[in-house]
Amino acid sequence: KMKPFKIIAALLSVLVLSSCMSGSREYINLDAHTLDVGEVQTILIKVNHGELEIFGTEGGQVEVGGQALFPDEIDTQMNKVDDWIDISVQDQHSGLSENFVRLKITIPNQMKIVVDTDRASVHVQDYQGDLEVASTSGNVIVDNVVGELTLRSNRGNISVQGCSGKIGVVGNYGTLRMQNNHGVTNVSTIMGTVIFEGMIDGEDSVELETDHGPVEVNLLSNSTL
Repeated sequence: KMKPFKIIAALLSVLVLSSCMSGSREYINLDAHTLDVGEVQTILIKVNHGELEIFGTEGGQVEVGGQALFPDEIDTQMNKVDDWIDISVQDQHSGLSENFVRLKITIPNQMKIVVDTDRASVHVQDYQGDLEVASTSGNVIVDNVVGELTLRSNRGNISVQGCSGKIGVVGNYGTLRMQNNHGVTNVSTIMGTVIFEGMIDGEDSVELETDHGPVEVNLLSNSTL
């Protein structure tokens, strides 16, 4: 009969070996998927973990690509349903090590993007159109986006930089950082930290709300407020 400390040692050896194996693996390109948007108005994206980057384009196609440690175990589905496109990236890997995924999705401007994720980090940049991101624990970064932004993360951090339009950000525990944005900005948190940096013009509206977390405001010297 194996003693408890030997069982623990054996489990630790397996975990360390698994970690070393995943650390030594190289990322392999995923097969690219493309689809004409046609009259589609909304893009729905579902991914559970990894890194997701979204870029805007003037073209007429949605393109999904990226890399993974075990690309053969990544199931990518892209389907056109009525007036939206449904993109789902599911990890079928059942090993001890996580099959880390780096996704890059290019989407035509003026669409509405809706992202639903558990713990993937999401980075959207250089896009014109409405954006909605709902995350349980992943970080969200939005750079240089023009449109209506609705961003939510329960435990992750959210950063919005150089954006304009209607910006709504909700987070419970992470850091919510707003930098050099213009338009209507509403930020709300329960226990998180709110940081607002930049300037407020005469046509801007800013509302920062917190139950228990700190709020830090750093305005430029030429700010109207």
